Amino acid sequence: IRPDNPATLLLLMGLISQIRWIRRESRCNGFLAGFCYSASVVILTKMIPAVLPGVAFALLSNKNRAFFFLGLLLPSVLTGLWLLTLGDPGTVWYSLIQLPLEANKISELFFMAPDLFFYPNGYYFGTNGWSRELLTNHVVWIVGLMVGMYRLLTPFLWGKSELLVAGTFFLQVILYVQFIPLKHAQYLIPIAPFVALYFADGINMVWKKMRQTLVGLVMFSSASIAGAVFLVQVFLAAAGPKLQTTNAAALTQLKKLYASVPLVEPILDLDGRTLYYPDPYYVCCLPFGQFAPFLSRPLPPLIEVLKKTENKYIFQGQAQRVDTLLPQDQEFIRSYFQPFFKGDWQLLVRKI
Repeated sequence: IRPDNPATLLLLMGLISQIRWIRRESRCNGFLAGFCYSASVVILTKMIPAVLPGVAFALLSNKNRAFFFLGLLLPSVLTGLWLLTLGDPGTVWYSLIQLPLEANKISELFFMAPDLFFYPNGYYFGTNGWSRELLTNHVVWIVGLMVGMYRLLTPFLWGKSELLVAGTFFLQVILYVQFIPLKHAQYLIPIAPFVALYFADGINMVWKKMRQTLVGLVMFSSASIAGAVFLVQVFLAAAGPKLQTTNAAALTQLKKLYASVPLVEPILDLDGRTLYYPDPYYVCCLPFGQFAPFLSRPLPPLIEVLKKTENKYIFQGQAQRVDTLLPQDQEFIRSYFQPFFKGDWQLLVRKI
């Protein structure tokens, strides 16, 4: 479960509240805007750049800013006070801010281009090759970007609120293309709602032009019906294969594991599916061997931990994540561990 969706939702709620605050003197909307921005950042720290346009607009506004900044401070201060109760502010700062930046330095080893998810991909688009689903996605994104750019470059026609929305949109696009090191699909989540908004905005522009004549009204209505039918077909074609994909095989494997290994036995979890078991190591569920060399706070030596705890089990999952550990850790595990189930290398057990 990723925090990107609720963080993006709160960002959008903040934008809507701020637009209402800009258009009308409303302390409540100003407070809600600040509160939602702050809550978005509390949920996901990488949303800090996304809320900067809203904060800048509030600073430059001649409206009563007190309620906006009261809302902005409330979640931040409460979260900060709670973090202080954990007893180690340095570790808190490192975990929330510095560690993600250091871990993302693995982009030096694994380059991900900004257009990676816009090439043929059967998992995302339901069909391999340059299918209608892929091309429809491209049309939506291209039109959305073009209309958004038009709105951004002509704020004098639309007002401050349009500059705020378009500015927030393109700031995130620039961050994704130029600054985010590992361009995974989740980094497109905060951008996608703006693409959809401006795609619909483009259609609305066409509607305002064509509704002025009877012929235009008929043509637009016909095209809208045909377009809606086409988009439903595209959606079903793209989503259909996903609906047929289940985790039945994984659940069967895990039931077998839980029936065979007592819940009190520690398992070095490299995959995240054995969370109900104790874990002997400081980090779990990640290929931490890939980013360990970049960390300013070194992780505990894995071999020493496995020896000291006399850990019997390692779960690496279908991704075979032992292969992502440091070379010396891989060698140790291959020397002293073997498959628990015959022919299945997901769960390893220490050799007798």
